[in-house]
Amino acid sequence: MRAPNIRPTSGACAVALVMALVPMAQASAIAPQKINPGLAAEIEAWSHSDMSSNQWGLEAIRASTAWRTSTGAGTTVAVIDTGLDMTHPDLAGQTVSAGYVWQFGTENGRTVGRLRPATATPGLVQQLDLIGHGTHVAGVIAGNPNGEGITGVAPGARVIPINLAAALTESTKMSRFATAFTAAIDAAIRDGARVINVSLGGAELELPWQALPRSEQERTTIAASRRICAAIERARMAGVITVVAAGNSAHDGNQRSDPGVCPAAIEVGAVGPSLQRAYFSNYNSRVDLTAPGAGILSSTPARPDTPSAPGMHGYEWLDGTSFAAPHVSGVLALIIAKHPEWNADQVISSVYSSVTDRGIEGTDPEFGRGVVDAASAVDPDHNAAGGVTAVDAFIPTLRMATNDHGEFAFSFNPPSVHLFSGFAVTVVNRNTGSFRSYSLPGDAVSTPAIPPSSWVRLRATTTAGRAFDAGWFAT
Repeated sequence: MRAPNIRPTSGACAVALVMALVPMAQASAIAPQKINPGLAAEIEAWSHSDMSSNQWGLEAIRASTAWRTSTGAGTTVAVIDTGLDMTHPDLAGQTVSAGYVWQFGTENGRTVGRLRPATATPGLVQQLDLIGHGTHVAGVIAGNPNGEGITGVAPGARVIPINLAAALTESTKMSRFATAFTAAIDAAIRDGARVINVSLGGAELELPWQALPRSEQERTTIAASRRICAAIERARMAGVITVVAAGNSAHDGNQRSDPGVCPAAIEVGAVGPSLQRAYFSNYNSRVDLTAPGAGILSSTPARPDTPSAPGMHGYEWLDGTSFAAPHVSGVLALIIAKHPEWNADQVISSVYSSVTDRGIEGTDPEFGRGVVDAASAVDPDHNAAGGVTAVDAFIPTLRMATNDHGEFAFSFNPPSVHLFSGFAVTVVNRNTGSFRSYSLPGDAVSTPAIPPSSWVRLRATTTAGRAFDAGWFAT
């Protein structure tokens, strides 16, 4: 796994992306639940074009169908993360305020942290997300439907950014993070958020918290985790739903990470384009449901070395349960916008009862209750099987073959019931982010060779005007 490409400005306190480098059990601090960064650090060629067709997650959860009923308008989602770049075109106008920033200082020789309102000035805003994690998460939730760039699951919703980057470093004690996290939860409740997204995870704990012989560090960690869970429970009692990422250690078993360990939180695992569990996603009895979390395209901040250059705001494909959680947060916002009178339990019940069941029938450790379905959650009348369907349901004879050079190619022989007028292919290099798109005639029998380490999408159109989509493949 490649190390994160972190580009902080001089003197800045960069978030230690512990989870990107080591298993959660070895993590010494809370950290963003993101892996494989830098798949497409800057897609400048797309900066003024609509990328929503490349957001397979929106199709998988049937977001466009849900938008006929609700866009999340009037709903506020707090994003407890690394901040966000409010000048990004896809987030412009999508925030309630500049939000909050956690800052450490010294008082009477002691290190003291405070959650302070962020000053909405361009110079400071550009520094509010040095990592890009929070900007990516916020884009998944509420990206602006402006016809350019990406679109969020709940484009009508608004976001409160709460930047805890200073509390996420390896040197930050768990007790200090708990203090910052509690302050962030309280701010979200106070400012009217109905949903809180927490794409962070850290020290593993095991329930129940029993009085076993433990080191002082373990006792401190347990005490801090109790405070975190109490804050999430307090939010739930206030009608605010907290959504957390399950973690990226591919961990199997009931030893879980905080804050996912908290009973009042909704814990979200990740699936890939095939709607199978993503290889990195933790799976255990605490996972409540799953959502798209592999190859997720969303917004990233302007480059620190050119903070004011127009068109330099970026987009990335990223993997991680960090990006599954905001899909669920967005769906919750859609439901709340349609039913603002519902309490938290009613909203959650609507999500749980409308999932697409995967794996073992019913609830299971890999998928929880299933994969979130925005359309069915918002309107039960949309409760038809949907989302990204297996390839064979669309193009029955589509196959993938490998040549001697390790390259992939599609081959297909259209069935007699369909006459194809043409095919569209998009290939994205998963390492560099470079991409190419091309068209094929309706009588084509294969595509050009497709290199390894690519995201590939094939769309087909029939002479009758019907569209078929094979979704995204990872080679």
